[in-house]
Amino acid sequence: MTAVVTMASAVLLAHSGSAEVRSTVLPTAVLVYYNYEFATISNIREKLLLSTARAPVKHLGLHVQHNENSQLSLSGVEKMIISKYSLQKETPVRHFFRTFISDRCPLEGVHIDIFLNAPIPDAAEIESIFKALTRKKVTVRFVERFYTEEPTSVNRHILQLYFNVDKLLRLKTSVNNTMVANAKSKLPSATNRYERIRVAAFGMAVLYRRKEDGSLVIIKEIRIHELSSSERTLALNEVTLLSQLDHPNIISYFDSFEEDGVLMIEMEYAEGGTLAHLLARRETFIEEDEIMRLFEQITNAVAYLHDNSVLHRDLKTANIFLTRYNDVKVGDFGISKIMSAETVAQGAQTVVGTPFYISPEMCEGKPYNNKSDIWALGCILYEMACLQKTFDGSNLPAVVNKIMKGEYEQVKGPYSNKLKILIRQMLRTEPTERPSAKDLLDVIQKGRKISFKVTRDSDARFVGSRSSLYHLNITSMILVPEPSLPPKIKVKQIEFSLTHTLLLSADNMVYSWGDNKCGQLGLGNRRNRGSPTIIEVLSGKGIVKIAAGNQFSLFCSTKGVVLVCGQKKYLGNGSTGDDCLKPKVIDSLLKVDITEIACGGEHAIAVDSEGKVYVWGSGLNGRLGTGTEEFVTTAIEITIPLGQKITNVRCGCDSTALLTTSGIMLAMGSNKYNKLNLNHRQGFFADMKDVTDDVDDVLTPRAVKPFPSRIVDVKLGTYHSGVLLESGLVHLFGRNSVGELGMGHRQRYAPWNIYNPVKGLLNRTCLLLECGDGFSLAATSDNKLFFWGSKSFVQRNDVYVEELDGSDCSVDERKLLVSETHTRRFQWQTRTRTSSFEPLSQVNAGSIVLQPTIVLRLDSIPDVDGSRSLIRLSSLSCIGKNVIVLIDTVPPSKKIEVPPKKRERRRSAPAASTASDSILVEPWIQEELAEADNWAYTRKPESSIEQKLLQEIEVLKAKLSSHESTCKNHADEMIQLQAKIAHLNLVQEKMAIQSVPPPAYDSQSKEKQKKSHSEKSKKGCENSSRLCALM
Repeated sequence: MTAVVTMASAVLLAHSGSAEVRSTVLPTAVLVYYNYEFATISNIREKLLLSTARAPVKHLGLHVQHNENSQLSLSGVEKMIISKYSLQKETPVRHFFRTFISDRCPLEGVHIDIFLNAPIPDAAEIESIFKALTRKKVTVRFVERFYTEEPTSVNRHILQLYFNVDKLLRLKTSVNNTMVANAKSKLPSATNRYERIRVAAFGMAVLYRRKEDGSLVIIKEIRIHELSSSERTLALNEVTLLSQLDHPNIISYFDSFEEDGVLMIEMEYAEGGTLAHLLARRETFIEEDEIMRLFEQITNAVAYLHDNSVLHRDLKTANIFLTRYNDVKVGDFGISKIMSAETVAQGAQTVVGTPFYISPEMCEGKPYNNKSDIWALGCILYEMACLQKTFDGSNLPAVVNKIMKGEYEQVKGPYSNKLKILIRQMLRTEPTERPSAKDLLDVIQKGRKISFKVTRDSDARFVGSRSSLYHLNITSMILVPEPSLPPKIKVKQIEFSLTHTLLLSADNMVYSWGDNKCGQLGLGNRRNRGSPTIIEVLSGKGIVKIAAGNQFSLFCSTKGVVLVCGQKKYLGNGSTGDDCLKPKVIDSLLKVDITEIACGGEHAIAVDSEGKVYVWGSGLNGRLGTGTEEFVTTAIEITIPLGQKITNVRCGCDSTALLTTSGIMLAMGSNKYNKLNLNHRQGFFADMKDVTDDVDDVLTPRAVKPFPSRIVDVKLGTYHSGVLLESGLVHLFGRNSVGELGMGHRQRYAPWNIYNPVKGLLNRTCLLLECGDGFSLAATSDNKLFFWGSKSFVQRNDVYVEELDGSDCSVDERKLLVSETHTRRFQWQTRTRTSSFEPLSQVNAGSIVLQPTIVLRLDSIPDVDGSRSLIRLSSLSCIGKNVIVLIDTVPPSKKIEVPPKKRERRRSAPAASTASDSILVEPWIQEELAEADNWAYTRKPESSIEQKLLQEIEVLKAKLSSHESTCKNHADEMIQLQAKIAHLNLVQEKMAIQSVPPPAYDSQSKEKQKKSHSEKSKKGCENSSRLCALM
């Protein structure tokens, strides 16, 4: 029987840097398409060999002429160009073609068809070199201007091997401009504010720079009329999905527009490349902490997709993009699917995705669901750890076989068992045994070793610290101490408003001072206080939280009970009755357990243990989130969107921010200057559409677009606001007229640029943040305070801050002021409406700081003995231009020297020799030895030598007793016995020296002992002589 060899009709090698022709390739042709900017020649060879493993290749088409430089270039990252020089010498390009022709082409020869948009030099030389590469017959054909002109009959015949020629010819008009370097956009009215940078490494994507602010965006240009119905569906599907998704780890969708059959999608640009590119460049293992940081962000994005019933279906390292800060952005949703109830129950059917990452159930053609995305996550995590594909093989069937069996090499490298188990769980062949994305995220977050904390109260070194209160003069940058603060007090929390100040100490005592017209100090009267005074009514109540409004105060106890004092309309119990001069319980909140409280100037917010929010006070601008601007006198619960659980709350003068358990911020109230970051980014085509989406007032809680990491604190200023992220970075938004956003300029800042952190603090870990009127402050982990913005007084519509002489005015106008008197003390005085301060337009440019600048650094100076005290910047508080700085200090611990106790030495041993005096013995050891007691006891033989001697002595005694009737051998045995006894005495003396000090003795006793010993020896000799005489 004659074997039939299947011949591949045609193979087309094309890359993203060449003209886009993928939609016109025939189904019978094998298309090998790759990323021009990232693929190496080794990657291209592997991909080509894998795609042509089933049959020999008779026709090889090369569509690799670059759009911009017209060179025949295989790889952009390695600069691999096809030329007579690269083909003549032993280069990777020559090896690439020689290997392929030898391994994949039949003996009778191969046709290499090179498709050109523009003429190339040395075409004849290239053709001759190709023919001489191997012994096989090679025919080289150049198809010139195949894309821009009507082909000749010969060229049409060649094109028909690879392309749908009729469809290809329809492209020549619509894409002619894209084939020319520096081509102009088809929509000049939409792009005249943008500068085209290059055709990016994302197929049909073009990189643009906005001229106004330098921001970069990706425009994906899709020619609808060139696409089949299924391809059009994929394109429109991507637009639909992107417009619905909003997550910090997912590529942001900005806008879309269609004109003359061209669909243009504007998306976020991730300048860090892809995860695949990052892994390809690695030569050593990535640290586990970094792997888990990246993988947590990927999993977070996938969990968000699944929560919104979206299957990605093409998760792979090439679709994981990275920002300049190495944060994850999941992209490419072209083949994603919105899961219906039927999909969740029965699974999807269409087989899509990349072979290296598809799940076993997809290989078998079975229905699949979100667990297929989990399988892909397992492949990605494995690839990050091992720097190689999870399932790899010489051909596609081999790869599929390994996937079906779940066979992969063990994880190598310095990684924990937890990471290996995580991979194993995700790569289970049975979908039901794989964890969900939410479960994965929980496991990863619980395993995190380090978590960022804004407050450092848990630092054990500062348990016994004391606090000092200072007022920071913004104009002169001088710290003025508050002298009336109780000595050695430890401040737990400090809050102040335009009228008064509240302070909570570590022992849960509450102090108040300032204006007291409405009884907001809680002292039982209306008399003002110039120094901190204890609120006796709250003693023993276990107060753990405080908050200060302009004319009222809030207190929260450990039991979740909220107390209030001040003007009657802010009491939360209805507007009936009089002002409350002493703190009393808010009856409307008695049934709930309150954990957090906060106040603006005229409104109050409380959060309970279940994450529910209660509000009362002024509803102007929508700051209460009730849906109206009406005043609320009784605390009521408001509706939180998306079922979010609130954990914390921050209030500004006319707005409110709610923080959720997931680190997302909900905002309500005034959004003037976009200070709540609720304005949507104006897209690439906004001018053409003539649309605006600016938000002024928000009457109900609205989610703010997420940031790259969790929000841990929010500060709401009058004209601008900011967030402090878990990563320690600061993002600001709002007005920037005096450089208060820290971007290095005073231009109006685009809404989307707030996702770039303050550049001057990128290398710092910020712990505290404040937004004042025209300036910002940030404290870092190394005890440095940074300032940027204006140091001058800036006019406000509602508050005027100026130097005063204490002239009288109505109590209603009393505000917090900075006195510029010779004492430079912070005082409570009245203000007058004058025009003595500078309008915003007249602010001295010399008083403006455009970049974060250090204005305070805390260092501890060593004492004489070298010990240092501990110091830290514990808290910042700011309203308008008034700033309070709280500093904690711990004095150096005194070294306690224990003098050695002089005791009489026990008379159990002779005095220590002078040689031992040089040995340094710790005092506590000397004391222990001096106070130790000696116990007399009968010691049992412990040494083996001692036991042996005793046995031998007993034997000799027995022999002497048995020889009483004869003198034979008596003398020898007696000598042996004496020697054994002497030896035993020596051993016992050594043992006694090691355990019990020898008894004290003097010289007289020593002489007596010698005399006694000589007499015993003499007597022993006489006995021996007597024994010898008997013999």
